[in-house]
Amino acid sequence: MKIKRVFNNNVVLVYKDDDEAVIFGKGIGFQKKHGDTLDETKIGKIFTTNKKQSSNFETLFNEISTEYVDLTYKIVEQAESDLNIEFNSSIYIAVMDHINYALVRAQDNLFIKNDLIWEIQRTYPNEYKAALNTLSIIKKDTGIELPVDEAGTLAIHYFNAEDHKNHLDNSLKAADIIQGIVKIIQFYFKIEFDQTDMNYNRLMTHLRFFINSLLSNEKRNENDDEYLFNQMVIKYPDIYDCTLNIRKYIMNKLNKEVKNEELLYLMIHINRIIEKEK
Repeated sequence: MKIKRVFNNNVVLVYKDDDEAVIFGKGIGFQKKHGDTLDETKIGKIFTTNKKQSSNFETLFNEISTEYVDLTYKIVEQAESDLNIEFNSSIYIAVMDHINYALVRAQDNLFIKNDLIWEIQRTYPNEYKAALNTLSIIKKDTGIELPVDEAGTLAIHYFNAEDHKNHLDNSLKAADIIQGIVKIIQFYFKIEFDQTDMNYNRLMTHLRFFINSLLSNEKRNENDDEYLFNQMVIKYPDIYDCTLNIRKYIMNKLNKEVKNEELLYLMIHINRIIEKEK
């Protein structure tokens, strides 16, 4: 393979058959220039790209510090080790772009709150734990401590980069099941959802996380709040009855049991919507 561009000592862009590829590897770009032959023994990761992706990578590289490119490689390697998987190559641009803007914002003391952080922790506990390790690496290498909200976003990047085929299959199944759950709620309470409403969007986000975790057999953190569950059952018997219908529906579709803890979260989300309808 011939080198098209050297980004830094550890990252180069090469010509690969009819496409191009971004190559990560320790020292792979050291003292190299356009037209040189790549030392393939130093290849760590290959990110095969089309012209548009190569252009996006070059644009991103021009906008960020070289040290963040090396930091991205270290972060991805550690996350793959933590999760015992190999990400698809899209992870590099996603993580590089995210940490760049997160660190730029942090230097200006600007932080973005992640309203979905608790759902991400419950739905993707392994990815979230890996993302917390990522924040530790960032702090060690840059001296900047990012808030745990950033771990939530990184966890989603890790999840999305795992296995596209399985995710696509699961996404189609999840969409069908979520549509069924929405119909159950609408029929039970004889309402139409306002799709621009924040509470509706929170419910949909929760359902996507919840159903995807069932489809991927993800082990979820359990917070057994029996007292709150019992209080919700007593106070909102109609909402509880609706969630029992959802439980039966999921059992019929997936042959998976929905625990009371999950019914509690569904009741909370449904109650927010019902209260607004009154």
